[in-house]
Amino acid sequence: MRVYLVRHAETDATRLTRDDFGPKGAPINSTGVKSSKKLGIKINELGIDKIQPVVVSELQRTHQTAKAAGFNNVVINPLLNEINTGDIKKTLELVRNRQVPEEAKEAARKILVNPPKEKFWFTHGLVSAALLDELGYVNRKDYIPEYAELVEIEI
Repeated sequence: MRVYLVRHAETDATRLTRDDFGPKGAPINSTGVKSSKKLGIKINELGIDKIQPVVVSELQRTHQTAKAAGFNNVVINPLLNEINTGDIKKTLELVRNRQVPEEAKEAARKILVNPPKEKFWFTHGLVSAALLDELGYVNRKDYIPEYAELVEIEI
């Protein structure tokens, strides 16, 4: 099955301050809105129907990215939520070394056992990196996709 993996658009949060935004997480910022709209143009150029449902995490930045890209039919799947490793320093060190935290790998395996049926998955950086790692996409230029980046994968 071909899937389009999309990392949410930019926010004003960093990994160290994301808890300041409450349970819905940080909203996308003005740069995030612009990049999401550019993503929507790219999707139009690919001839992809935006009426189809897309899957998002429970956090508002994935919803906002999908909607700004032109998708209005969103399905929430908590398996796509951001990964909390409980040790931000260790996580940042792993990310600097282009390694996927074990918690993210476990989350990716759970997703792949029962993948969402939607073709577009709007999710987060570590989830994206873990899915790409688990599926063998190791030759990617970027370890974690850019904000609002569309990555086509086969699962």
